[in-house]
Amino acid sequence: MELTENLKNEFISSFQRLTTSINSVIDNEYYDYQQVYEIHKTYIEYCKAFQSINCFSNVPLNTKIKFPKQLIKSNWAGKATTKEVFLFGKYTRRNYFFEKKVKEMFEEMKPNLQLILLYLKNDFSSNEKYKNELIRIINNQPKIYKIKTLKENSIIYTLLILSLILFFLVAFIGIDLKFLFRNTEIGHAFSYMINLNDFEFQIPEDQKKSCSIFWNKKVIYENGKINRKNIRAARYLYGENFIEIKTDNFSKKYCFYKYNNWDYFIFRISVYNDECAFWIDGKIQNE
Repeated sequence: MELTENLKNEFISSFQRLTTSINSVIDNEYYDYQQVYEIHKTYIEYCKAFQSINCFSNVPLNTKIKFPKQLIKSNWAGKATTKEVFLFGKYTRRNYFFEKKVKEMFEEMKPNLQLILLYLKNDFSSNEKYKNELIRIINNQPKIYKIKTLKENSIIYTLLILSLILFFLVAFIGIDLKFLFRNTEIGHAFSYMINLNDFEFQIPEDQKKSCSIFWNKKVIYENGKINRKNIRAARYLYGENFIEIKTDNFSKKYCFYKYNNWDYFIFRISVYNDECAFWIDGKIQNE
């Protein structure tokens, strides 16, 4: 395609409309998703149309600028109402992450548009250095974008890995899976950091207030509530361990042996009237 005077004027008019739209978004702080999307689309089409002209086919323009990815496209961001300022003191419906990405996109577009305008004016006598600087910036944009993408992806992958670890940890603690690892290094490591003992208390409502249970002389159940702080403190004692059950009518003491300070068990304690029972891993214990 050849550059005629009419085509040149049309490109200049299109350039002015595009820059006006970009400046309007920035000045009014109105980062509407659809409006920004149309600006990005227009920019790509404009650059490609410019490069389709024979004399501008070798002008290095970045047509790979990405539109910000969003999971939710409701990014309305007008000025805050008086009510919003009074209640919240800020814009309550602004998507700041999206705004930041759009501003970065506009900054990437800027040198490309400036270079186009420079070629349209065809005045390089006093702007050769400026033109070369714009070309350098544009040529570096893919490298900068790649580095930025790698950083963002590393953050995403790190969060994903941490989420998976957290999910596994919650699953490990909350279900019987942890007992499959009891005699492994994984089970030992987790047991040092986290209390993996399971306690089940079967006590009638009318006896809960009168029943107290001790582990190595520390209260682990009282007034119908489990004292997890004392459970964590008492569990590290290895050798002989003692569970004592006290009510208004009786007191019973059970002894069990721990060969190390990291082992963990399924404890079940049942109290009913003047009787009680104590199980470890499903095996009933004797006094």
